[in-house]
Amino acid sequence: MTIDANCKLNFMELKEKRTYMFIVYKIDEIRKQVIVEKFGDISQGHDNFIACFHVEECRFVVFDFEYLIERNVLMSRILFIWW
Repeated sequence: MTIDANCKLNFMELKEKRTYMFIVYKIDEIRKQVIVEKFGDISQGHDNFIACFHVEECRFVVFDFEYLIERNVLMSRILFIWW
């Protein structure tokens, strides 16, 4: 199993430039490769993120999670989700 070169490039865009809210990866059985399936635009919100999950299919997601802590300080963590 290999990983498509765009997977890393897109992850770096999410990490450094905050270009996307999330990236969904899937396994392409024909090419035996992990590929990008979908990008989540920051303006689309969490409902679009939840709609990406299919019960019967394996997916990998990198999610830029933002939250508030004390004194309304905005924090961000990148989460890896294996579905």
